[in-house]
Amino acid sequence: MANTIILILVTLLSTLNCTSQMMWTGYQQRSSAVIELDQCRRTMVVLDASIFHRGDKILLHQTTSNDNRFVGLCEYSVVDTVIGSVVYLETSRVHTYDARSGLQAVRILTAKTAMITDTLRTMPWNGMWGGVIALECKDTLIVDGVVNADACGGRGGRVGINTLDTAALMDTIDINDNRCSGEGPGAARGGWARNAGGGGGALAGAGGRGGDQTSAYGQLPRGGSGGTSVEDTSSSTRIFIGSGGGSGHQNDFHGTRGGHGGGIILISAPILILGQRSSFTAQGGLAQNAYEDGAGGGGSGGTIILNVDSAVGRSSVIVSGGNGGSTSGVLFHYGPGGGGGGGVSAFRSRRVATSFTESVIGGAGGTSTCDVLSERIAFGAQAGVDGASTSARSIPTGRRRTQRVAMQARDTLVTEGTSTIITATGGVSYRWIDNVDSVSSNGNSAQTRPIYQPTWCTVEITTEDGCIVVDSILISPRVSALPKLIVQADNAHGAPGDTVDLYIRIRAEPINQRTVNGIVHVSMRATTLIPVRRSMRINDTVISMEFPFTLNARAGTTYRRSSARVALGDSSQIILRIDSVQLDTTTRDLVLEHGRFTLDGLCDEQGRVRLLGPFEPQYSVRGRQIFAEVDELILTDLLGKTIPHDGVRTGSQLSTSVPEDVHGLIYLTLIKNGRRRTMGIMIE
Repeated sequence: MANTIILILVTLLSTLNCTSQMMWTGYQQRSSAVIELDQCRRTMVVLDASIFHRGDKILLHQTTSNDNRFVGLCEYSVVDTVIGSVVYLETSRVHTYDARSGLQAVRILTAKTAMITDTLRTMPWNGMWGGVIALECKDTLIVDGVVNADACGGRGGRVGINTLDTAALMDTIDINDNRCSGEGPGAARGGWARNAGGGGGALAGAGGRGGDQTSAYGQLPRGGSGGTSVEDTSSSTRIFIGSGGGSGHQNDFHGTRGGHGGGIILISAPILILGQRSSFTAQGGLAQNAYEDGAGGGGSGGTIILNVDSAVGRSSVIVSGGNGGSTSGVLFHYGPGGGGGGGVSAFRSRRVATSFTESVIGGAGGTSTCDVLSERIAFGAQAGVDGASTSARSIPTGRRRTQRVAMQARDTLVTEGTSTIITATGGVSYRWIDNVDSVSSNGNSAQTRPIYQPTWCTVEITTEDGCIVVDSILISPRVSALPKLIVQADNAHGAPGDTVDLYIRIRAEPINQRTVNGIVHVSMRATTLIPVRRSMRINDTVISMEFPFTLNARAGTTYRRSSARVALGDSSQIILRIDSVQLDTTTRDLVLEHGRFTLDGLCDEQGRVRLLGPFEPQYSVRGRQIFAEVDELILTDLLGKTIPHDGVRTGSQLSTSVPEDVHGLIYLTLIKNGRRRTMGIMIE
């Protein structure tokens, strides 16, 4: 049977290699920190919008948060449009998130059929993004390589500030110093003085306690506590990264930090074909060993979810915890680290699970070696608890708006002194504000008052998202009609950055015998043309411009002009659409001739229109030193305040040092040849 499966796999691999199948390898997963969400506009502001494009499926994931109510929440959505740093989504949100920290948007790798024959990795979680591999195939995913998210989850606790080594007093450290604790939903604490080991991180399985303080001052149970197991690991609404281990306590600069937790692997496909070299791994990271100081605890295993209908072949799923660091000393014992707890493996059915060898074991606690005593013992360090295997959960997707929010009338021109029926759509409830006499039983339509002059009717529409949209429509009385009126939008063109004139021409046939006043309403995509004045945004992607005009008696023709600025947009050509014409009279024949606007000076790269190549400045961050091949370098904090620094230029390279009192996330702006790019960097 096994030989038959292998033969089938080899045949499929050979066949698919000859066709246009997607090949996934290396660090392909892309994600960005989300810094702002707007439910009603269905937008998110991200740190790096260049990785998202229209039609991309994304995963919103609350990877970490200072508020445990939000940690692990996630959902799917689809990108509609990207403008600057703002990403417009097709769906409403399912959950409420904490965009202040730890929220990221992950671009899901999608294909009809895809292959993995090497190693597919993700960038480790850095406090803002990373740590998640999400794959989705509509037909078949073939894996004959490794999908690897080892040590890509919550970061291990950093080693604390070296404490003084005084024989008379016991050293102490601030137990509330979060630098020594791991990161993640089941984070472990760092070891206490003196030289105690850090606890192991936790996910489904609890982390092991860190080893005791050094025997030089009396063996006491001061090891960092292991992380507490997370209860919601089988929840359908939360998916967690593995938690980092706590760091060991040091007073001789030899302590080690905690191991990182395992990342997240999400795979969805009807059929999963497994080769002999295939494996899926999100193990917790190992803590490094320490010499005559405390060692860090191991990171917990991460989460692997295989949402597949059937699997062909055999493979392994590994979410085991990382081992705690061991210690060694000449005269005394020192505290080793606790083992990380096991993670979570999840399958759509137990039938699929039988194709895999699962490892959810907790990591081993470190050991302590004393040369004089010639012994190697646990010295209080404990192993992590095994993780769990559960059923795969379905990640929710937000609701798509089924119809456009708007109002309309049976007739916007009515016989003077009569009324008409106006109707609103796209909401769950409606409130009519003015100029109506009666409202229907379900509230979505109303009868206007008698119309003797142009009258605006307004409604508040409450959508299914709980948002309120205000829309209006103008109803005008009908007077003596014109024979024929032609309204034309001229074609135009321009390059991004230009200011262009848009012309609307009005012509009467035959020549009008009396003066006609009116307004021409023209709409266009907001991503390409931005009006300089007289503009009104009617939704997130469309701009409406108004062209008031007066066609004098016996003039026959007139025109109106308005200016707009040209943006790069998402299309090389757009329609200048005449939506409606408001008149102080009526016409028996109203002819609307739309125009076109064409972008100049564009180049095409891989099917996408762009103006210039992306600005990718060369730079590096080494501790607090920043080096870049740029003309200017600017540092700002999260509130936009400039951070003072002294730059030094050496040839074409500009370098600077971040002030000692600055820690955590800051923004780095690099400027070269008038082009700039801003990105977030972490300063520890």
